[in-house]
Amino acid sequence: MPTENQESGVRSRNRVLELLRRGCDLKLQRSSTKDAEAAIGEAYRLCRSSPEWRDPWLWITAYRLAHLKMRAAKDSQSLETIDHLFLEASQWNYLKPVASIYRLTVLHRLRQVADTKVDKQKLAAKIHEIFDEIAAFSSGFRDTETTDFPRIPHMGSIYQSRNFNLLELAAYFLNLPYDHLEGISSTNDLFPGYEHWMLVGLKRQIASVKYHEAVILEELNSKERSHPQALLFRLGKEDRDCSWKPPRQGWAKPPHPTAIHLLALLLSDEVSDIHDLKRRMFRSDDAFRQAKSRLAKMIADSFHVKPAKVFDEDLNTGLPLLAPQIVLYGAVYVPRLRRNSESI
Repeated sequence: MPTENQESGVRSRNRVLELLRRGCDLKLQRSSTKDAEAAIGEAYRLCRSSPEWRDPWLWITAYRLAHLKMRAAKDSQSLETIDHLFLEASQWNYLKPVASIYRLTVLHRLRQVADTKVDKQKLAAKIHEIFDEIAAFSSGFRDTETTDFPRIPHMGSIYQSRNFNLLELAAYFLNLPYDHLEGISSTNDLFPGYEHWMLVGLKRQIASVKYHEAVILEELNSKERSHPQALLFRLGKEDRDCSWKPPRQGWAKPPHPTAIHLLALLLSDEVSDIHDLKRRMFRSDDAFRQAKSRLAKMIADSFHVKPAKVFDEDLNTGLPLLAPQIVLYGAVYVPRLRRNSESI
């Protein structure tokens, strides 16, 4: 069963998203930047104290917190704190270009207030270094889909409008008052309207967070790094967009994609009981039993256990429950589960 620390980590993750949405609320930012900064600051601190769920939430909250702090930054100490936050955000490839560009504005401001010629020269060198890094990274980065496992998602329009970003950059570089820009962007959420993906695991509460594909895939990547013994899977928009990774193996097409769909439903918060599950997927009880048997064998072979040891049964809902010693995580496109599938 999940430990107390794991339970706490899940709650912290949910709280981070709640605070992130509050801090990005445009009405709040118009009325009180300090309240918005307090919300994002708390989310950032929660990420730092919850290593199990740090990536990519730490990078996202660092990015947002840097922007909020930048609005009132005047002294070198404040600017150095902001530089660290943008540097932290740039550790994620999806934020690296824009976070690094904003870093240039911070370093430019630091250079202006530097006390000595040596400090100014060091900051100038750092500015040139980061500029070259952005150019090299951007020339090699391609926002395209691939056939790799897992597929690289499109970035989409995840940032504010270009006009607003240019105005914001000008204000940062020239140290202009930010008052006129407060709350005029179309959104301050990094991924507005993209709450179509979720991470799933043995603890069904994990599935309560719905967000952008890039974020959920990075969470899955993080689980791959921290849990090499885990079984991972991905269920995307189309039938072809289904892959799995048994422990310490590479990504591949699963032998039975329907079994992965069943697994995603079992781990999600989308089905209430066994009757709901069967209604969504299966024409008959025999078809359900066949898919469950195939899934049990796939998991048993991955963890070197007997198929009979894979599932228990929830006495309240009748749903199959995975044995607690099995470690697995998946990235799932939520609308795929909310429409009746091609019944088997």
